[in-house]
Amino acid sequence: MKRLLKIALNLDRSNWPNDYGYAFYLRSRNLCNYIERSLSRIDVRAVNANKLCITGRSREDVSYVVNSCNIACLDVPFSPAEYDSLRTDDDVNAFMVNFMESGLALIPAGIAGDVEPIRELIKQFTVGGYLNEWQHKSRAFRDSGLKVALQCSLTTTKFELHMEATNRAGNVSRRRLLQTDPDEIAFHYRFADILLEADHLVISSKLDKPLCRIPLAELIHQTKTTEQVSGGNGGQPR
Repeated sequence: MKRLLKIALNLDRSNWPNDYGYAFYLRSRNLCNYIERSLSRIDVRAVNANKLCITGRSREDVSYVVNSCNIACLDVPFSPAEYDSLRTDDDVNAFMVNFMESGLALIPAGIAGDVEPIRELIKQFTVGGYLNEWQHKSRAFRDSGLKVALQCSLTTTKFELHMEATNRAGNVSRRRLLQTDPDEIAFHYRFADILLEADHLVISSKLDKPLCRIPLAELIHQTKTTEQVSGGNGGQPR
């Protein structure tokens, strides 16, 4: 039994339009990302594949296969009537939780490994009010007296990256540096490390250009705690 590292919820695009299916996928990432971040730390052997994809389709039968990409594909019935009636974020999260739990219960007997760790993660997600927040990285710069942290949050509608910089006086500058769709493909490469370069604080990315550059003087000499909501990139232009 292989270790599970990824999990996804989706819709069969041959049954529903691509934009409808992709919107469903995006709304499911809050739950799936929450679980995947835990799967990176714990050893879960739920299916004999590294990824499980539960896909809703219009047919009433259930099918299961592990494809050549080492993805366990579980196709389950999906009726759009309830989904289309969802109005709030909590409604959407509750629907995704139920869809995933129902899918786990439909993995054929004799094939499923230990799915209880996933059910426990789903329970934690629900009890926690569907909150999905984590710290990407933090660094302390002794010479400048700055402590800087990158905080991430994911919902059914968006991903946000905030920077919190605390100076020697205890004043905090909180800035939104990035906002994207709730899709890891849209944001995972956009930020990497916290660096000091000459007289700037730099949030690097996995690309050639950094996400942003902020003059150190703005942070070191800040006299009160502030919160700044900027555009998609925040800080100084790249």
